[in-house]
Amino acid sequence: MEQEGNILDRFDRIMLLLVALSTLGGTLGWMQYMLMTGDEPQLDIAFYRSLQLFVFSDVAAQPGLPLLLKITRFLSPALLATAIIRQLIISTSRGWDYFRIKNLFSNHYIICGLGAVGYKIATDSLSEGVKVVVIEKNSQNPAISDVRKLGAIVINGDATDKSILKRAAITDAAALFTVTEDDTVNLGIFYQAQQLREGRKTRLQKVIKFFSSVFSKQYKNSQNRNSHLPEQQRFLVHIAESATINLVYNSKYCQQKAIEGNPSAEPAGENAASRTRFLKPFNINQIAASRVISEYPPDEYYPVHTSGSGPVHLLLAGLGNIGESLLLAFARNAHYFCNIPAENEDVVSRKNVVHIVATHAAERLNEIRALYPGLDQVVECRVCEASTLSLSSGELKNIVDTFDIRLAYLCLEDDIERYTALHTFGQYLLRHKLMVVNVMPSRAMSAFSIIMPNDEKSCSDTKSGIVDFSIIERTCRKSILINEKLDNIAMRIHAIHQSGNRPAQPDEAEAAWARLPENFMKMSSRYSAEHLPVKLRAMTQGNGIAGAAEAEELLKNAELLEKLEHIEHIRFVAERLLEGWVPASPEQEKLSAAELKKLKQLKINKTLRPFRRLAEEDKAFNREFLKIIPTLIE
Repeated sequence: MEQEGNILDRFDRIMLLLVALSTLGGTLGWMQYMLMTGDEPQLDIAFYRSLQLFVFSDVAAQPGLPLLLKITRFLSPALLATAIIRQLIISTSRGWDYFRIKNLFSNHYIICGLGAVGYKIATDSLSEGVKVVVIEKNSQNPAISDVRKLGAIVINGDATDKSILKRAAITDAAALFTVTEDDTVNLGIFYQAQQLREGRKTRLQKVIKFFSSVFSKQYKNSQNRNSHLPEQQRFLVHIAESATINLVYNSKYCQQKAIEGNPSAEPAGENAASRTRFLKPFNINQIAASRVISEYPPDEYYPVHTSGSGPVHLLLAGLGNIGESLLLAFARNAHYFCNIPAENEDVVSRKNVVHIVATHAAERLNEIRALYPGLDQVVECRVCEASTLSLSSGELKNIVDTFDIRLAYLCLEDDIERYTALHTFGQYLLRHKLMVVNVMPSRAMSAFSIIMPNDEKSCSDTKSGIVDFSIIERTCRKSILINEKLDNIAMRIHAIHQSGNRPAQPDEAEAAWARLPENFMKMSSRYSAEHLPVKLRAMTQGNGIAGAAEAEELLKNAELLEKLEHIEHIRFVAERLLEGWVPASPEQEKLSAAELKKLKQLKINKTLRPFRRLAEEDKAFNREFLKIIPTLIE
């Protein structure tokens, strides 16, 4: 990939070398000619005349020229002509690319940044037939040639420049992915993009767009044939830091219901182009953590789907960005029958436990607590202040055996630490049983990874207890990042709440979801949707659901239904406590609905109370959500 990407650079270097040799040869040739004609050789005059050779100077058309001068008098203009032709080809190619984008592209994806994340999103989208425009600032990026071969158009430039976004036809795009390695740059690109309005198109552009859409697969599959533009335009902004993404979720851009396009872009009427735009901040590590918990769920390794079962003891090696995301995903999603208090209890006394092995784990955990104040109310964190570089198999055995740990997530971002820990876990697994998920970081392969690929492969192949989870390969896909499937479930859940705790019709649910701002309100429904597989396993005590008919029959059991309601309530309370919400006091619970609404601005919620003390209308929401589960099973 790198060799092919540097062909043009090599050509330029060869051309530069030939120009230097031609200039030097011309200078020496002219000095020889001066000696032959009896003139005194002068270097400056010889050099000047050698430069004239590049523009077909007739001064060199003299009899008896030295051989060196004869060669350079033809070589120099040939080099100039080659350079002109090369520039014309480049200009024509760029012009054709801009013409295609402007007149033939619509519903395409724009990807800003061609690092490891952007490259994976681009190749995945192209493989599914989506038109892709990549904006990459570094023209030497070796990945450019690869995505061009697959059909992407690459624009070299700064995506924070509005003119570059216009060249990429931002107003016609279905989605914009800003995935550079700098959060500030990603937000800056979004800020510039959301300010661009849809302009009026010329008649020729409309005709070209129409015939292009007629013969495109996207047009044939489109439900809205009156317009080539999508109804919604997504701005997916990658933000690496947890503190930053929380601030963005609370910004005015996420709180707006929609950012509308320019209604004057088309004539007024039913075909008028007025689209909604919305910002969807995302974090690769957070999405990957949810996928890890979903694909390797703790309840498959612990008997948590029976009454009276104990809590889950999970081992977490590493507490960087990946480790933080896994800890929070576990806290939000690991709610089972073992979390339900006994009959005479109101508070969960059997919280799940995470054993954290990391350098400076206590200090890092305090930083996470500052962002998520209710963490200790949701999950118990036990810290082992030990470096994974010095962790021995004996120390690992002591931790695992003492607490009967059956599942470990290895989320170390440093290559040396990860390989060392893999070796330690591999030694332990030679004699004991433990499921280890090795979560690979979301960045390109480092030099250490290149020189030691076989060690990691041997750990994964020879120890069946170790599985690899590559964040890039398993997460950076358009279907996962946009995740319409999850949103459809979340939409149905939110509609129940909006429609007075009754199942809503699909059209009604979609309308309610569309009006909802892209902030924590939507995320809350998505968290509930992510917990659906846990409930399905709980319905059959860990076994899978055969189909909708079986689920519907199981939900007729009143005792099981109440337990599932209890699980969902505990999950909801955990989600809110993590985000800093606090329960209402007994005096606040007596306030009117209008007064309670004001308290929500202070993150005070009266439903953050034990399940047995919930009002019937509060229980109704969970009950109605559970009743639609059969309709959500594919």
